Amino acid sequence: LTLSADRFAVKAGESIEVPIEISRKDGFANRLSVTAGGLPAGVRAEAVVSEPKGDSAKSVKLKLIADATASYQGTFRVIAHEMDDQGNIGDKTFAATHNLRHEVAVSAVWLTAMPAK
Repeated sequence: LTLSADRFAVKAGESIEVPIEISRKDGFANRLSVTAGGLPAGVRAEAVVSEPKGDSAKSVKLKLIADATASYQGTFRVIAHEMDDQGNIGDKTFAATHNLRHEVAVSAVWLTAMPAK
């Protein structure tokens, strides 16, 4: 799982989409439930499913929604859980990363939730 940026910003009362590239290796063909961890109070994520085939097999957009009182500066993570055909979460978990440089990948990325003016 690869993130396109190492920082994201959302205004209170609004939402943003976080694009995530999915690279399936070694024949991995299970569904993935992609969500965010470490979000502050007032910000939530709508989990999105990556199917083994089709457009969502290669990329998804995770929606982060900030309520009207959201105010935050800090890190969060994008994670994916393996799912079976019935939607049950399995044991395998994957963390999304962003490559700062060729040799440096980070899994905790920055989120700014700006208060409404």
